[in-house]
Amino acid sequence: MNYTPRSLASLVFGPIGIVAPLVFCLPISASVLVETGFDTGYSVGSLNGQTGGVNETGFTGSWTTTSDGNFDIISGGLSYAVSGGGTIAGGVNALKYTYGTMASSTTPALVGISTVNASDIYVRFLVQQITPSTATDFIYLWASNTAGTNHNKDIDAGVFNDGLAAKVYGVTTSTTALSDSSVNLVVAKFSQSGGQYKSVDVWINPAFSASESPTASTVSATGVSSVSYLGFAFNNMTAGTEYRFDGLAIGTTWADVMPAAVPEPSTYGTFAGIGVLMMVVVRRRR
Repeated sequence: MNYTPRSLASLVFGPIGIVAPLVFCLPISASVLVETGFDTGYSVGSLNGQTGGVNETGFTGSWTTTSDGNFDIISGGLSYAVSGGGTIAGGVNALKYTYGTMASSTTPALVGISTVNASDIYVRFLVQQITPSTATDFIYLWASNTAGTNHNKDIDAGVFNDGLAAKVYGVTTSTTALSDSSVNLVVAKFSQSGGQYKSVDVWINPAFSASESPTASTVSATGVSSVSYLGFAFNNMTAGTEYRFDGLAIGTTWADVMPAAVPEPSTYGTFAGIGVLMMVVVRRRR
C-alpha cells in the first residue's frame, strides 16, 4: 500500500479543519439565568408594578417598591467597556433611584425570579452615582429566598441572616467605593458550601481576566439554600442622592456575566479569505 504524507496545511485546513478555526474564533453567547436592561416591556415612570414579562429572562413577577425610596424607569441606558473584554450595553432605559422618605431601607425595591440553587452564582449590574452624598452612603443589590426585610448582608459586615448582598459605597474612602460620576461595573460571586450560600466576593470595575482577584470578600457560618428574590437597598442616604442602574444579570460562571472581546471585522475577513482559499485547494486536490 502506498502512503502519501499529508501536508500540515491539509491536516489543519482540510474539509473539517476549515470550519474549526472559523467556529472557535466567533464570539460565544453566554447563557444567563436572569437578565434585564429595563428596556422592552418597561415604560418611563415608576418601577412599581412593572415587568418586562416574556422580554426578560428569569423573572417571575413584577417589581414591588415602597415609599422608602423612589425607583423610576428613565430614558437613557448605561454602558460599560470591560477592560480586556467586551461592552455591557444597557439599552435605551435605566433604573433611577432618588432619595425617598428614609435614609435607610432594606427592601425598597424587589422582584421574584426563577429559583436559583446552582453551586455558585455570579451577579452583575451597572451603577452610576449622579448626585452622591458626602457621607458614608451605600447602596447594594441583595439576593435571598425570602421577600422579608432583613437583607443587610454585605461584603463588609459578614453577617448573614436571610440573604446575601453585593454592597458598594458611594464614597471613595472605602475599598469598594464607586468611581465618582462614572458608570461602574459591579460583579458579585455568591459561593455555596454545604448546600448554603455562605460567602460573597465583590469586584468593582474588574478586568475581564480578574476573576481570581475580588475587591473584597466575606464568609459566614450561615446563609440561604437558594435565591428566588432580588432587590435594591440603601443606607445613610441624604436628600438629593441619586443613583442609576442597568445591565442586571445572573449566571453560574464568570463568563456568563462578563462579555468577551469581539474580534474586529478584519479578523473575520481574514479567516473567511483563508477558508475560501483552502476550499479551492481541497477541490483541486480532488
